[in-house]
Amino acid sequence: MSAGECDPNSLPANASGDADSSHVPQHVPAAPNDPDLARVIATWPDLPPHIKAAVLALVGTAPHP
Repeated sequence: MSAGECDPNSLPANASGDADSSHVPQHVPAAPNDPDLARVIATWPDLPPHIKAAVLALVGTAPHP
């Protein structure tokens, strides 16, 4: 590879100014007070895609504030 070429597999240097490279979310949501919502959140990673899609479709039909 010549000096003018970039390695497409290389990652850019950390330009944020942080010495620590670990990712820290800017906003961490509070734990839900609703036990049903807490159950959905806890179970979400293990749900099959078609169940996630069904849940999202149902939520999409709810009126938004």
